[in-house]
Amino acid sequence: MVGKMLPDLDFSQLQEEFFKDGMSMVRVRYMGDNLALLTPREGECMDDISKLNKEWFHSVLGDFKPWFDSL
Repeated sequence: MVGKMLPDLDFSQLQEEFFKDGMSMVRVRYMGDNLALLTPREGECMDDISKLNKEWFHSVLGDFKPWFDSL
């Protein structure tokens, strides 16, 4: 998934929020500007994680959606 960071959070703060709130099953990587790539750790499904924690994701990301690799 790709998440758009809220204006008041920078990437290091976003990583801290994921760690602090026990979302260690998600790997967060900086994509540039205000975007972060969210991938599940092995054995997890990002779609399931985002659906179960939708409110939490909206509290740290302005928007998040599936990533499609278009060629």
